[in-house]
Amino acid sequence: MSSTEQVGQPNVEEGHVDMPFLFSLAAVFAVIVGIVLFVFSLAYVDDIETLKNAPDLIWAFVCGRPENANVLVPLVMTLSMLSLVTSAVLFIFSRYLRRRDPLYQ
Repeated sequence: MSSTEQVGQPNVEEGHVDMPFLFSLAAVFAVIVGIVLFVFSLAYVDDIETLKNAPDLIWAFVCGRPENANVLVPLVMTLSMLSLVTSAVLFIFSRYLRRRDPLYQ
């Protein structure tokens, strides 16, 4: 055992990149972006009726026929949901990489 090696520390190769950590970091960023976009969309909603019709507005926006008067709310809500789904996929993928990586075994 060399004098620079510490007991209990994993032996990390020089070119090793901690991909599970990077994917987890990207997932946390996507969660934060999704929450901020959702809060902004709720702040932009003028009344309860718009909030009640939000699923219909989002579906119309996804199908390519948005309402002319209120296109911002479905756009921001759609981006918020996509960001949250992306974060879930990134978290799952980071756990998969962590399970596969021999460094974490």
